Amino acid sequence: MPSEWPCWNTDNREIAVDREYDIFEVHPNGDLLWQGCVAGLENARRKVAELGQKSSNRIFATYTPTKEIVAQANHNGAKTHRGAQS
Repeated sequence: MPSEWPCWNTDNREIAVDREYDIFEVHPNGDLLWQGCVAGLENARRKVAELGQKSSNRIFATYTPTKEIVAQANHNGAKTHRGAQS
């Protein structure tokens, strides 16, 4: 399983790099609206929760290279089109 924070060792120093997650909102007609990008899993979870409080639409965060959905809000009964995972 890949590490949440990929690390590189440079000159005997370890440098941690947070993954970037894209945040999307799914409108009732199935359209996806990109809400932005955040660095770090905890930030992605926080942003999804924050947006979920402001909208009744499904909100999700995904790690785009793998299409893994790492956080969701308002996903019960929401339509999911265009290949979005539940």
